[in-house]
Amino acid sequence: MSQHISITIKQGESFSGAVTGKLKPGQALQKQCEALLAEYEAGETQDARQKLNLLKQKHPDSMVVQQLDTLFLYKEGKFQAAYKGIKNILSRTPNHAGRLNLQGLIQRQLGLMDEAIASYKRAISNDPSLAEAYNNLAIIYRYYGQSDEAIKNFKKAMKLDSSFC
Repeated sequence: MSQHISITIKQGESFSGAVTGKLKPGQALQKQCEALLAEYEAGETQDARQKLNLLKQKHPDSMVVQQLDTLFLYKEGKFQAAYKGIKNILSRTPNHAGRLNLQGLIQRQLGLMDEAIASYKRAISNDPSLAEAYNNLAIIYRYYGQSDEAIKNFKKAMKLDSSFC
């Protein structure tokens, strides 16, 4: 089963979303992070990691940089470090649906299934249109053999985003 990751930076903006028009303060940094994520996902992981480390030095308090670092740690299989990072980020933005979804993904990898369920449910309550959270919740329900809940959540994910079909 495929795993979808949705990382929202600010309401209405995401790493994968295009920024159009004139850049506002902070958007240039976001664009840099989007480019690094694309580079990382294209297989240039070492280059992207090195560039991210430079951004971390230059912008140590940036949420977007910290979030990208947490995502890289997750993708690198460094789940304990990623968990520490996402908890730090969520201490400042506790109701951010995309970040709660990422926390659930990390918790699932750490075997913290009940905590992951709670994270996905909080993500959904904060953004009922976040298809990835429904999908990830369904995966855990399927793991636990709760077919009815799994099917219900898969259907919600597919209704919101046809890529889950």
